[in-house]
Amino acid sequence: MSERMSDRRLDAVLASIGEHLEVDEPAAFPTAHPNDHHRSRRLLAVAAVVAIVVAGTLVVAPARHAVAGWLGIGSTRIELENDQPAGADSLPSIVEDSEMIPFDKAEVALAEPLPDIPETGLGPPDGVVAAPEGGNIIVWSESNTTLWIRVADSTGSINTKVLGPDAEFRSVTGLGDDALLVTGDHLLRTPQRQVSASTVLLWINSGIGYRLESTLPEDEMIEIARAIE
Repeated sequence: MSERMSDRRLDAVLASIGEHLEVDEPAAFPTAHPNDHHRSRRLLAVAAVVAIVVAGTLVVAPARHAVAGWLGIGSTRIELENDQPAGADSLPSIVEDSEMIPFDKAEVALAEPLPDIPETGLGPPDGVVAAPEGGNIIVWSESNTTLWIRVADSTGSINTKVLGPDAEFRSVTGLGDDALLVTGDHLLRTPQRQVSASTVLLWINSGIGYRLESTLPEDEMIEIARAIE
């Protein structure tokens, strides 16, 4: 079951707000005083920001940008645009310009272990691509499905998902330590390249980051992700 914003995500957003606010020492409700005018305005501003976050609607353009700046998962951040990002439907996919290695030979060729992929309805993978950002991308060509697996790192290079007004994102409960679902055409910008993307499920489990992209229905993608972890 998915939701607009989980308790964990809300806690993270509120913590991020706190890091950027300058708040006076706690006190009882003060009596009115001319010098308290600026303090009152600041507290009202803080309350307004918190109200925007709790509402979670992200319908006002400045609020969408502000809240999105605090949202993401692992090394991936969400950036919202008022217009459709240029290239969102014309850039290559995440594996389009890459050389694919047969799955049964990939472990030797890439010199790193590959996970056991359980029976998920996808069938055997067609091959693996070594991502320039690190990690491996497992490919199922028939269903236009890819699974990017890499070490999760929120302090290293940042990947940015740029979403236009027709794309949406929401947290997903009951999957890994944290999970995020992005729907609608958007683009992925990394330090190495820029590619197009559609429906993408991101989750982190025990320090490993997963990115599942597919044309399958969202509920099937979530079931596959739960089987993989």
